[in-house]
Formats: sequence, structure tokens, C-alpha cells
Amino acid sequence: MNITIISILLGIAGMFGWGMYDFLGGVFAKQIGPFKSLFWPQLAGLGAVSLLVFVFVPILDISGLAILLIAVASILYSAGYLFFFKGLEIGNVSIVAAAMNLWAVFTMLFAFLFMGQRLTGVQTLGVAGSMRAISER
Repeated sequence: MNITIISILLGIAGMFGWGMYDFLGGVFAKQIGPFKSLFWPQLAGLGAVSLLVFVFVPILDISGLAILLIAVASILYSAGYLFFFKGLEIGNVSIVAAAMNLWAVFTMLFAFLFMGQRLTGVQTLGVAGSMRAISER
């Protein structure tokens, strides 16, 4: 199967999963608060990753720089999701989720600046259309 088709299908699957997670996160944040709404899914994820580590026994040959970057990324990830759940607690899920999903723009910018990755003309049109649709919400 073509790598572009695989990428699109996996993106759609991820979109569905995150969409459901955002919706359920909004429900939970309003019921139990943002901290618990962040804590329990992260704990479940830790359990799932721990199980995978035991099943696949990865080779843990990681440099000190990689460990530092993983720690920084983890802190940024957790802080971002805590802000997200706080937004879900006090705001409208559709607006908070739309604003939160502009993260892709920052990812593309960082990929361009630090990794030299470029978008094709068609990809740029797709991104512009997505940003327009989000901004119209």
C-alpha cells in the first residue's frame, strides 16, 4: 500500500481517537475537574506502555540528551493537556478543541525551521483549508 494512503488512514484513525478523547475529556473535566481528568488517562497510558515494554523488551540505549529532551517534552505535553482540560472544564468543548488543534501549525513550523521539512503546494492548500475551517468555528 502507498505510504501516502497509509499516512492518511492512520491520520484519520488518530483524528477519530483524539476527537472521542476530547469529547469524553470535556465530559470528565466538567464532572471531576481538570487535574483528575488528566491524571487517570495518563495513569492508564503508563500501564499500557509498561505492558508493551514487558512484551517487546526494547533496547534502552538512550543518550543523556535524548533523556533530557524526553523529560522536557513530557513536561510540555502534561502542561498543555492540563490547560486543555481546564479549558474543557470552563468552556465549550467545540471551541476549546478547535483552538487546541492548532498545535499542528506549530508542529509544521518547527519541522520547517529545525528539520528543513517543506510542504508541497497541495499540502499547503490542505493546511490553509483546515485552518480556515477551524477559524470559522
